[in-house]
Amino acid sequence: MARPRKLIDTATGNFTKDEIRQRKEEEESLHEFEKIPLSPPAWLNKEAKQEYRRIAPLLNKLPIAELDLSMVAMYCDLVSDYIAASQQAYKEGRIIEETDSQGNPKTKINEAWRLKESAAKSIRSIAGQLGMTIDSRMRIVVPKEEEKADPFAELMNDD
Repeated sequence: MARPRKLIDTATGNFTKDEIRQRKEEEESLHEFEKIPLSPPAWLNKEAKQEYRRIAPLLNKLPIAELDLSMVAMYCDLVSDYIAASQQAYKEGRIIEETDSQGNPKTKINEAWRLKESAAKSIRSIAGQLGMTIDSRMRIVVPKEEEKADPFAELMNDD
């Protein structure tokens, strides 16, 4: 999903009223797309469906659309892979002892740990693209600036 453009702080930017209006219209158009469904895709496994059901209502509060469904499903699938790799890695241990072709003992890192690390990197990447991290949400959702009191207006209102 292409990152939506956020409105630049109009107090410090040099924008015309037309540019500000156009940017607001662009921002509002993000909400015109159909939201992702609350029910997960059928092809996801049990853990992935569980993750989908957990995040779908939250993602519907962001400008995540049906167009992003494959990315959301991929995220959930990777979470499932991460869980499976974690369970296998903890069960078998981080280091596996084997014997080489001459019968000598040999140790190596459990492949499940590598799968777990790979899934974690992919999860972080997709989570950022979907606005599931605080940094990415701050880029998508523009915080509303507090109204600053106008001291001149206060003086004019004093009777």
